[in-house]
Amino acid sequence: MLPLLYLVLGASGPSEAMRPPPRLPRPVLEAPFRFDLGLSFSHFQQQAKIGTGGARGERLVEQTALVVHAVATYEVWEYLSLGLFSEFDVGTRHAGAFVGFDEDGAAVSMGELGGTYVEWWLGPIVRGHYRAVFLELGWGALGIRSDGGRADLPDASGETDSSFATAPAIAWLLAIGGSVPLAKRVDLVLRLQYRIRYYTTRGGNSLLDDAVLGSQDITPIVSVRFRH
Repeated sequence: MLPLLYLVLGASGPSEAMRPPPRLPRPVLEAPFRFDLGLSFSHFQQQAKIGTGGARGERLVEQTALVVHAVATYEVWEYLSLGLFSEFDVGTRHAGAFVGFDEDGAAVSMGELGGTYVEWWLGPIVRGHYRAVFLELGWGALGIRSDGGRADLPDASGETDSSFATAPAIAWLLAIGGSVPLAKRVDLVLRLQYRIRYYTTRGGNSLLDDAVLGSQDITPIVSVRFRH
């Protein structure tokens, strides 16, 4: 019996068919670099009228915003990428208090506040991804905002013509999204982004009375992603 068992199993042990297949190494990434370039645009206004077809007077609220978003990342692991992001915001905001209608039935407002603003962020970003979905966390290491509508927040010396700067400890970006292939190495990316930041200085000086200006927003962004 033993010689027969030896012949069946072979002198070297179990047959090749009984052995598990060897583990293959993970393939080299085909396109580890990613570059996203995206846009977001919004416009909002409010006005008061006498009836829906009444005369159009002064707008009570009007806001227009354009966001240009760019991200460059390198895939360091199957589920993780590291990189750098830049975001540029520009727009106008105006708001006033409604006081009534004039003799022609057009709305009249007073105490209007607002102006043009420009904001720029730059900082590192981490992206976790699984198949077509991803989650991003970015830090606004550099954040500058020029805001013509915030003459009510001077620096400690009373100046209001300089730019705000973000506090490095609280300038964060969080985004969730997904991608759809458009071409061999081009994707359409849909991203919902949340940002929070505090401005603590203006022109390099603390704000008057050590005030801080807190801001947060939720922005949908449509991007094109290039893979290389």
